[in-house]
Amino acid sequence: ERTALVDGERAVSYAELNASANRLARHLRSHGLGRGDLAGVLLERGADFATAVVAVVKTGAGYTLLDPDFPDERLRSAATDAGITHLVTTTGLAQRVDGPWTTVTATAPALAALAPDDLGLEVTADDVACVMFTSGSTGRPKGILSSHRNLVSTVSGQSYGRFGTGEVFLQCSPVSWDAFSLEFWGALLHGGVSVLQPGQRPEPALIAELSRRHGVTMLQLSASLFNFLVDEHPEAFETVTVAFTGGEAASPAHVHKLQGLVPGIEVVNGYGPAESMGFTTTHAIPRGDV
Repeated sequence: ERTALVDGERAVSYAELNASANRLARHLRSHGLGRGDLAGVLLERGADFATAVVAVVKTGAGYTLLDPDFPDERLRSAATDAGITHLVTTTGLAQRVDGPWTTVTATAPALAALAPDDLGLEVTADDVACVMFTSGSTGRPKGILSSHRNLVSTVSGQSYGRFGTGEVFLQCSPVSWDAFSLEFWGALLHGGVSVLQPGQRPEPALIAELSRRHGVTMLQLSASLFNFLVDEHPEAFETVTVAFTGGEAASPAHVHKLQGLVPGIEVVNGYGPAESMGFTTTHAIPRGDV
């Protein structure tokens, strides 16, 4: 009954998440989704979104995450380029992405009647886990296919962060970014908690409020957002043990300032393209190094 997700005022246990994902996985299987397929997930961030991601994996298929904030044309382009066979969404969002795929509603009334136990399907390390897209800053976004081995190794047996049952990660990065994997699977694969920030973009005031309320221990932030929080919302780091600053050059002044404000915090400078599903290289910044 340990908490897996926090969505607003709702805490979702691992047992509840597993049962809900199993029901949805059976529903998806009945619509033909299975091993070797790819499903697009187009949902607002929240418990239903998280359930859908886990359910797709449970069918043996992979997922690609479609950000509702994207223009319709970019959503269609991503779905087409990824080669999705199914779209998991809501009735309201489905009309934004028309195509040859099978559209399945994630909260269908029939789900309650389906069995909540595990499906028992085999998934290998080489099976596709997900397709994530580059930012497209140098042209058309490119899809990056990652296996289960890639995904699991990104957040297991690593020394760049702290993983475990006592860790609370904030999932605030856009779901289409590679940062999603650490904030979501980095918690769930180790019995931790993933706190889901409402909305599709990081909101500084919300980050600070959620971090304090839920005792967040890991924040993954772009350098500019890191700097802003240090200056304007230093309370966001009160319970944080590891704070990542990445994507741009780190600010020595802001790193030094945070180390003075929160004596026990570890500040890690990291970099990695989407192809690496997160960090390719990291450096824990010792006190006095800046």
